[in-house]
Amino acid sequence: MISYLQGKILQKNDKAVILLAGSIGWQVFCNQHTLDKIKQNGELVKLYTFLSVQEYQMSLFGFLDHQELELFEKLIQVNGVGPRMALNVLDCANWSAVEQAIASSDEKFLCQAKGVGQKLAQKIIVELKPEMVVLASAKTKSQLTTGNSDINTAATEALMALGYKKAEAQGAVRQISGKFKNVDEVVREALRILGS
Repeated sequence: MISYLQGKILQKNDKAVILLAGSIGWQVFCNQHTLDKIKQNGELVKLYTFLSVQEYQMSLFGFLDHQELELFEKLIQVNGVGPRMALNVLDCANWSAVEQAIASSDEKFLCQAKGVGQKLAQKIIVELKPEMVVLASAKTKSQLTTGNSDINTAATEALMALGYKKAEAQGAVRQISGKFKNVDEVVREALRILGS
């Protein structure tokens, strides 16, 4: 299985690129977003790839983002969605927007893709929505955790600037972690805790 290629672009058209890697010119089919990001011949490019093997043909499909490749692989598992149809779906918008459309049952969005009618859009949603909802939930949790971490760090530093020891500041901030959405509120509440 060919899962990754790195090389120079020899040629680019509206559906594919020819990538020179290891003295071999590989024809790699790409969606429009990937093609738009590949600017010119001679450019060094890294592509995550999927090798499609059909009865009389082998085709490589390439993506600049690994997440986009993963979504492509999920799409082609839906009965009635082949590799080229999956590329059409990924042409609608970036991979994240496609995931969101599936998670929110947005049939109209999916029907924008060439060759995707209402029935196929519904089928994609029915088969992939549970997984997309879980992914969206995990991303939201990750963003919230990162946000809380940044607020806690800033609040701890502010308390240290006011003369509190690092351990004291961290302890007070830890007690109220996640309860407030901005640094000022965290610092005020931490000062109240430290003063009591």
